[in-house]
Amino acid sequence: MNAQSRLASDVTTLGVIEQLRDALKYADGELQRRCVISTKVRDALRTAERFLANASA
Repeated sequence: MNAQSRLASDVTTLGVIEQLRDALKYADGELQRRCVISTKVRDALRTAERFLANASA
């Protein structure tokens, strides 16, 4: 894979992870509103946020 296609792939991956993070935030909020705390959703959200923070650093 050349550098240009790798960059495009990285940008696409970041976009997918951002969408996943946003969906997890929404799910987390909905679960909190229903007084159900899902540790798996929160763990996945923290992982997505850490990944995005590291990618933008």
